[in-house]
Amino acid sequence: MLTPDFNSLRSIYWFIRYNRKFNEAKRRQYYRRAAKEKQRLIAMGYDSELVRLACRAFIHPRNEAAADRVTKLWGVLGGVAP
Repeated sequence: MLTPDFNSLRSIYWFIRYNRKFNEAKRRQYYRRAAKEKQRLIAMGYDSELVRLACRAFIHPRNEAAADRVTKLWGVLGGVAP
């Protein structure tokens, strides 16, 4: 689906889901990391809407509609990394 550039963002959101109810401080720390990673991807030339939709799909992995929107936008944008 997405390029390997999104792997670190995917792993950050896994930690956010894991720490959802257990450790609020750790969860906030991962949200700050995710914000920095999103800015890095946008600075690399990825579309900000693609990054937003990818984050939405990563935080709710069972939401098939969110994953479909990412795939659809990725196809519209040409499916290539900047």
